Amino acid sequence: MAKLNVVVILAEALRQDHCGCYGNTWIHTPHLDRLAAGAARFTRCYSEALGSAAARRAMLTGRRSFPDAGGPATDTPSDLSRCLAQAGYWTGMAADISEPWTRPMNLAEYTVNAKHLTAVKTELAETLAARGLPQKEADWPVARVYSRAMELLRENASKKQPFFLTIKHAAPAPPWAPPQNYTEMYDRGYEGPAKRGIYPLSGKADWLNERQLKHLRALYAGEVTLMDAWLGKFLAALGELDLMDKTLIVFAGDHGVALGEHGLTGYVPAALYPELTDVPAVYYDPELKTARSVGGLIYNIDLMATIMNRLGVAAQPVLEGIDVRPMLDGGHGGRPYLTSVLGDAIWIRNASHVLIAHRRGSQFELYELADDAKLDRNVAERHLGLCEEMFALAVKDAGGEL
Repeated sequence: MAKLNVVVILAEALRQDHCGCYGNTWIHTPHLDRLAAGAARFTRCYSEALGSAAARRAMLTGRRSFPDAGGPATDTPSDLSRCLAQAGYWTGMAADISEPWTRPMNLAEYTVNAKHLTAVKTELAETLAARGLPQKEADWPVARVYSRAMELLRENASKKQPFFLTIKHAAPAPPWAPPQNYTEMYDRGYEGPAKRGIYPLSGKADWLNERQLKHLRALYAGEVTLMDAWLGKFLAALGELDLMDKTLIVFAGDHGVALGEHGLTGYVPAALYPELTDVPAVYYDPELKTARSVGGLIYNIDLMATIMNRLGVAAQPVLEGIDVRPMLDGGHGGRPYLTSVLGDAIWIRNASHVLIAHRRGSQFELYELADDAKLDRNVAERHLGLCEEMFALAVKDAGGEL
């Protein structure tokens, strides 16, 4: 029997609730939705470290970063691509992480007022000064990533060798400046500041008025739909090459981003609410005959362990994930609890509660999920014993010290 191919797609800052396959009704993600319609869609999959670099490194090594928000140690064992190369796979990657755009950016065009401009210049001047908008959609970074991935598919098509292809793209992470037609799907006729794009501040959302906040959300939505359009082209290429029934596909996010919820925008470490923690996770296996919605708690690194076990690779690196395939048929319910980290903020979730705390064991926020899924009502003062019990789980996962 021929070996299955593998495609792993990692999308940065993609919120679960901004995908149609997770119930969103106003943002267009038809291609991701179509993939999910023939796959397992995990509704409670989380990154075990919420910094982008940490989450990506954990996914590609199959090992936890927690409690180090900066990523696994440098002596991490061989990653999955090296392991599969040794098993006879061709391995490749298409990515744009840290790739600069080529035209100068006038930061005043991407800010809403002088205070915002000053803050962006102070924080990101060197990063953004070299960026600017491409002229054609095909030149947008996410389009270039998927175009390169399609080139790699076609280059490998004539070979009899199975492949492991990783696709990493920063979209829909900021700055948010999609082609204008994508923005106008969600905010036609806007003529205010930052019309073509914006870089959000991380903190209180009071730097925007309500109309500007609506436009910020439209820009993010446009980035999501642009990403989905090029994902669709890539999936179409898989179909044209007769590879869909020969390929495992994992599509996963690393973290979300605040768009005004809880009065915040951007990435605020202490605000580990669903808009920041909840991400999509889709596992496509050609042997799955019906779509599944799976509600058990898992980490996204569990999907990598699942791939390695599904392929039957004998010599595997040290993996810290679990095989989620039994969950697809009710074999087990996933993990009993999860822990994650962003900066000094620790996040612990079980079936019924979420706890957010400072890593020194203070500033507890406790939320009861049964009637507060958006985490609006902090009940920590009424349940300090439960807070301490849940925080102890994070200390245990950290090896005894946070």
